[in-house]
Amino acid sequence: YVSSPTIIRFCKKIGFKGYPDFQLSFIKENVARKHYEENAENKEVDASNAPEIMEELYQYVVKETKQLIDQQSFSRIVTSMVKAKRIDFYASDINYPKIQQMCLNLNTLDIQAQAFNTLNQHYLNRMDPKDCVSVVVSHSGNNPTMIKTAYALRKHNVTTIAITSSSERALELVCNESLYLF
Repeated sequence: YVSSPTIIRFCKKIGFKGYPDFQLSFIKENVARKHYEENAENKEVDASNAPEIMEELYQYVVKETKQLIDQQSFSRIVTSMVKAKRIDFYASDINYPKIQQMCLNLNTLDIQAQAFNTLNQHYLNRMDPKDCVSVVVSHSGNNPTMIKTAYALRKHNVTTIAITSSSERALELVCNESLYLF
């Protein structure tokens, strides 16, 4: 008992181009999930097959993530990151230790990277926005601290990239680019 325009507006609000785009995504996701669940349910996990099951799960997550990536946006993100002299990462809660580890790994590859769990206004005021790309990580896309951080970075003309697992648009609307992870 809902009008067609209401359904279309709802689909657009949750990140789809319209109702057909929503339908296609819904069907693809359900087929993939049912396939994975059927395969996983038929297997007993023990020490001998755990690595195989982990590999299947990893491949499933990578496949689903690849479907979420917009190739044009991804190309722009890679270009920005390659040109940057420094990559700053912003994350909080459980994401922060993961980001710290990633920064350590990038630094061992001679890529200057640092992790922050909140905005450092003094650092922001002293940085040259042309030299830096900032990546803001929020699982939900709704973390108020990360949204506020992204807004402040954009206000200082720093290129910002959102990484989130949600199609919630709050963080996406503030950042230059967005990547979604399954």
